[in-house]
Amino acid sequence: MPLCKILLAKLFAINPMGDSPKESGLTDLPENVTTFFIGENVPTKEIPAHIRERLEAKKGPKLNYAERQKKRDLRMQEINEERRRKLHEHHEKVSRLVAQKKLKKQLQDERLAKDRMNTVSLDLPAISPNHDGNTRASG
Repeated sequence: MPLCKILLAKLFAINPMGDSPKESGLTDLPENVTTFFIGENVPTKEIPAHIRERLEAKKGPKLNYAERQKKRDLRMQEINEERRRKLHEHHEKVSRLVAQKKLKKQLQDERLAKDRMNTVSLDLPAISPNHDGNTRASG
């Protein structure tokens, strides 16, 4: 039975899984090629570069549990601070918009009151003081 997986000096190949005697899978491959098996009747194809790089890359030293926990806690603290900051910014924005809307409404109400006063004063007859201090309507 042919070798299913070869890892020799940056050579990755997986040959056909079938039992046909004519397909060996590794006889027609060039030297130093990275390939993977697709199917018995489909020729072997090269592994994509991003996958090959990840397979060939050396992994860094693994941190012990205490260091990983410390990093995780720092990351969670940063995430929580970011959430608090965004929430604070949102509340400030909402407060600012509410204040603007209140001011706009107040100015609109003042203008309406002023317009009402002008229309009411035009509708009423003018009142002028009399020579004895009483007021009388002129009109």
